[in-house]
Amino acid sequence: MLNYIDKINMLPYELQEHIYQYYWSNIYLDVLNEIKSITALDKKINTFINKYKNNIIKENNNFYYREFNNLIRKITYNKGKMLLCNYNNLSLRNCNIKYINNICSTIRDDYKYIAPILISKSNFMRYDTFQYLKSL
Repeated sequence: MLNYIDKINMLPYELQEHIYQYYWSNIYLDVLNEIKSITALDKKINTFINKYKNNIIKENNNFYYREFNNLIRKITYNKGKMLLCNYNNLSLRNCNIKYINNICSTIRDDYKYIAPILISKSNFMRYDTFQYLKSL
């Protein structure tokens, strides 16, 4: 039994060209969407934090922090995505594994991955933010 590639290669060249062009354009589009999702997430987190900058330490925001934390966790363990964060100078670059394991190890897993961003964005209240996240 022939596999799909062998069957495609038996077709005329004009059809092969269209099939392969469609296939690679879908792969290219998926990669672009993945890159765009990183920048969109960074923008969403930054607008949320800037909107509630005076109230970073507030219980009402914990739900959103957990949601952002789950999304950041997926990016943190992907070296390619972290490289894109560093290259594009995104605030997600602070959420690297070394920082999380060393500094944020005492924070619960529900807030551990967003903690570097919250700590760095809280300016002179960094210690208070760290203690608040540690107490959750």
